[in-house]
Amino acid sequence: MSRVVALLSSALTVAVATTATAALAKKHGFDLDDLHDLHRSIRGGPTPVTVYLHRDGGRVMAGEDDPQQARSGVLARSGVSVVDVPAFRGTDRQWSQLVGCVENHFRDFDVTVVDERPAGNDYVGVMVGGSPKLLGLAPTVGGVAPYTGKVLPSSVVFVFQTPHRTTRALCDTTAHEIGHTMGLDHSRKCDDVMSYEACGSKAFRNTHAHCGEWSDRPCADGRSAQNSWSTLAALVGTRRSSAPPPAPKSTTVRRPPAPTKPSLRVKVGPAEANSTYVVKVDARDPAGIKDVELVWYDRRARKLTCGKPNPARPFTCARRGSEYVFSIPVGTGNYKFVARYTNGQGQLRRTVAYQASFR
Repeated sequence: MSRVVALLSSALTVAVATTATAALAKKHGFDLDDLHDLHRSIRGGPTPVTVYLHRDGGRVMAGEDDPQQARSGVLARSGVSVVDVPAFRGTDRQWSQLVGCVENHFRDFDVTVVDERPAGNDYVGVMVGGSPKLLGLAPTVGGVAPYTGKVLPSSVVFVFQTPHRTTRALCDTTAHEIGHTMGLDHSRKCDDVMSYEACGSKAFRNTHAHCGEWSDRPCADGRSAQNSWSTLAALVGTRRSSAPPPAPKSTTVRRPPAPTKPSLRVKVGPAEANSTYVVKVDARDPAGIKDVELVWYDRRARKLTCGKPNPARPFTCARRGSEYVFSIPVGTGNYKFVARYTNGQGQLRRTVAYQASFR
């Protein structure tokens, strides 16, 4: 589905995605022993990543990657001093579908996808909009991102809205380009997000495959194969945790241990028209919780922050330990919401979008 042209500058590779339709013949018989060296090569453990999907466009200047200051190493290495990226072309619903789709691609990994600018510059900024001619690229180019084989937690990515692209195609290209900033090379497995080719629904596949574009080649980091899923798991970490140890055989009441990783879960009540809709948000974070809120979409997005009234969308919220109970009067129609919170370090975490239909 996407083609990626590697542009080399010093030790840095820039990956450029373009559309394609060929199918991949399955390859077998390659040596995978060096794949296991990946985990041993990582120093300091996985690097969790925040990804900011930017829909409003804006000016980006050449320079060392800095998403907060809108400076891009891709521009510097392409000989482009400045670009004005147009805003995303599409409705709020289409944007929400794109964000949710990208989130779904990274659901197994310690990757937080947001569409509001995080604090600081420690995030991957993805500019969604415009055409490849902004960077002097061919009309079929879908996106461009920096690549070094390592996690680049502060980088700038461009994803272009070429004509007639579906939201799913745009989503796959977005995840592909983000994958490069997390250390992923191109895959020859055609249903992998990192492949040039297409043969069905794409995902980060937990399967060993040759690296390459239209023919096999060694991976850029010297390995003979890449497993996109396990490589991401090693480089950025996963959301999955091992089973808890069995409870001690004792009648002593013990306080539950403090969470070692952030967690955010949602439970919803029945969706009945002309009633009160209840959303329970369980938010836990060892760094502390500052604000828990719902971003509620009807005709426009409204922030419902627990403990702060919103005259435009009446609601109530009560805290019960780690659980925040939102009660929202509703009429009829279709609604959507995202639960999120800010922790004590200013990091924003959010869920995927939930749909609610009241009839």
